[in-house]
Amino acid sequence: MFSEAAIHAQDSGLSFDQRAWIFIVKINTCMKNREKYKSEYQAIVNARSRCANPLAIDYHNYGGRGITVDPSWCGKGGFDRFFAHIGAKPDPDLTLDRIDNDKGYVPGNVRWATRQVQFRNRRPKTRGLEYTRQQQERNAKIVALHDEGVKVQVIARIYDLSSIWIYRIIRAAK
Repeated sequence: MFSEAAIHAQDSGLSFDQRAWIFIVKINTCMKNREKYKSEYQAIVNARSRCANPLAIDYHNYGGRGITVDPSWCGKGGFDRFFAHIGAKPDPDLTLDRIDNDKGYVPGNVRWATRQVQFRNRRPKTRGLEYTRQQQERNAKIVALHDEGVKVQVIARIYDLSSIWIYRIIRAAK
């Protein structure tokens, strides 16, 4: 078969079958790592979602505050680089934690921590809910609609939020 050097070589002299075989080996290796370290893989996927997806529930606490994931931990080979930095979880009860909550998921600022450690490592709470400027504008419109007498269920459908969230937004505005 092929040596390690041949697998990583970008030699255009390889036949189509050889390049296809190399591609399959790379994919299988990547998939084995994801399956073997599924919890670690899910941790970085969730972090990426919280930081980059405005539709994520906690986006306003992460991406909305400017928290990002190191670009080298995203895309092709990103998990391998993340895993090389942080390693496997020493205990299944640990979760991904940022040491400094005002910095992103970057080398030197992440660790595996217990829930108790994470609880002590939180930002100070402010009164009410914290929102991005865009969410604050949306919330002001929601409160205005409610003050005009529009039913909560109708507002929830308009903004694609649950009625519970609409009630929270209205309560926080008072």
